[in-house]
Amino acid sequence: MPWRNVFGNRPFKPEIRLIASDMDGTLLNSQGQIEPSFFELLTELARRDIMFVACSGRFYATLVRNFQQVKSGLLLIAHNGAVIQWSNAKRPIFERNIEQKMVVSALQQLSAMNLAAEIYLAAKSTAYVMKPSADLKTEFIRNDVDFVETPSLYTVKEGIKKIGLFQKGGLTETTVRKVNAVFQASFTCVVSGESWWEMMSKGISKGRALAMIQERFGISPEQTMVFGDYYNDLELFQQAAYSFAMANAPPEVKKAARFIAPDHDSNGVVKVIRQYLAKSTELI
Repeated sequence: MPWRNVFGNRPFKPEIRLIASDMDGTLLNSQGQIEPSFFELLTELARRDIMFVACSGRFYATLVRNFQQVKSGLLLIAHNGAVIQWSNAKRPIFERNIEQKMVVSALQQLSAMNLAAEIYLAAKSTAYVMKPSADLKTEFIRNDVDFVETPSLYTVKEGIKKIGLFQKGGLTETTVRKVNAVFQASFTCVVSGESWWEMMSKGISKGRALAMIQERFGISPEQTMVFGDYYNDLELFQQAAYSFAMANAPPEVKKAARFIAPDHDSNGVVKVIRQYLAKSTELI
């Protein structure tokens, strides 16, 4: 359904208490920036006691920097649900590493597959890579990811939240088919961007992380609005009665959401939320 019709009919008055948004391709524009109007909107959401959650495949430290001007703190879901933590807190609400033996086994299997893609390990706030290409380095820098070059991924001691692949020029169907066939039974596997494939511990997803937050704060899916643009957002959509795919999302992602929001370069997330706030005020 087009976004302009979502809140248009009386006496429709949803009580939204929680809004969760993906970052890349959703809240961030194509330059990787958050529009200043979003931070003004956060103040209004707080005044109405509506919680906002940033929900992303991004690293925790990257998300903290994205929202550093929010001094009161913001609840963050990082690594597709492997970390849930306030931006101003020292300890997480939830955090799960991939078991070390599974990391080793996965690295061995990925190396043996001779894929046309580069492997990286994602700790909470740092990426570990071995002999990264200039293209991968450029992508890490563009996405504000702290990364460390290591002589061997097997020697990384920090807890690993996800194992990822980067394929220059975009993931091919062959690459996705091969890795999913090997790992889907043991890991949660997602395509999180045109060039990015990631796997986390089984059961980890944005949707599961949001469900944990809903349970913690006593918020139902009927009181939840979410925004996303890619395949790692599909389970997020299942946790909200008001699920919005961005206009820039692939067709399959749009089909999984109940509504369509304007694209990320049109500040679609802010537009939809402001429309809801205006309509809910009108109907009070």
